[in-house]
Amino acid sequence: MIVGYLKRDGLDFYRIKINKKTKEVTVSNLKGLSAFSFKRKVLVLSRDLYLHTTKNYPPASYKDLKRIIENEIKEIFPLKEPSFIFKIFQKTEITYTVHIWAWESSEIASVREKFNYSYVIPEDALFIAEKPEISIFISEKTNIIAYSKDGFIGSAVLKEFSIKDFELFTKSIARYINKPNELKIYSAVAEDIYEDLKKYAQELVLYSETSYPPCLQYLGITSIKEFKLPFRYDVVLKTFYPSLRFAVYFLIAICVYLFISVKNYESAIAKLKKNIEKLGVPVYVSTDETEQIYEEIQKKTDEFMNPLDLLNSLAEKLPDGAYVIRLSSNEKNLELTLTAKEPLEVIMSISKWEAVKSVKLLGAPTKSTPNEYNFRLGIELK
Repeated sequence: MIVGYLKRDGLDFYRIKINKKTKEVTVSNLKGLSAFSFKRKVLVLSRDLYLHTTKNYPPASYKDLKRIIENEIKEIFPLKEPSFIFKIFQKTEITYTVHIWAWESSEIASVREKFNYSYVIPEDALFIAEKPEISIFISEKTNIIAYSKDGFIGSAVLKEFSIKDFELFTKSIARYINKPNELKIYSAVAEDIYEDLKKYAQELVLYSETSYPPCLQYLGITSIKEFKLPFRYDVVLKTFYPSLRFAVYFLIAICVYLFISVKNYESAIAKLKKNIEKLGVPVYVSTDETEQIYEEIQKKTDEFMNPLDLLNSLAEKLPDGAYVIRLSSNEKNLELTLTAKEPLEVIMSISKWEAVKSVKLLGAPTKSTPNEYNFRLGIELK
């Protein structure tokens, strides 16, 4: 997976590897982006690019909710040309609680031409945890995010971090989180603040700064299907046009090379034929010779009796109680292994067959049962 993290001051790229068994995520920085990269591409928007609100709607399908939000999106957010995505957070028989994120379309319009992403995800929408958690990011501004197994719950942006403001935030989400299982702090904080925060969570964890946005660590457990965008052919063509142009030139060059090679081969074959003709060596067999060979083959073939016809004729000549165990043939010579009560009667019957020139008994008959003999006969056909 390739992630583009879009901020006010630019676009950073990261390669994401997810362990399918443990869901652990490995994040590495990318300096550039290959046009031939066919990995899944995700655009993550930083918090300074979008606005968020939570609204309640009557129960409806995803398509109907999207249509409703589209009709009122400009009334919800003070944006000129808003793009938005939404996520159903909670469902009851009476209402659906929906998170809505929106941003100016113009701010990311040009990004897709150089980074053909298939998903757009606000940073806050990535956070999810099996048990309720709160993460605090302290820098020039303080961002606080609450989330649970259902995903994002709520967030707040503070100019300066204070315990009073943090307490107000926890009260605003009290209906969803009473006391978070874990409180994560992504910054160094004063010792007194650290001690004061302990009472707001079962566990307090400090994280050092990372070379990538911490939200990317949640890509291993967050479902991003609902953030997928419709496929756009025009963007693909724009993105891959330089590469496609190179491929076309390359194919043309190969075609020219093959054409020249074929011409060279044809010229070489023509010269070879002329040299053979000078030597007086015939290259092809004449038609008359071909017909003569065919007649000889046909004549030889006609001399052989069809094996099925041979067996049928032989079966008619054998007396009752006589059976062929084995038959082998070599041109006009047959060798039979038979079982019969009277071997002499079998020999006399076969010798009367008009297709037979001679019959010989090969070896002495042997008794197979008290009343039957096994014996071999050599037969020469006419």
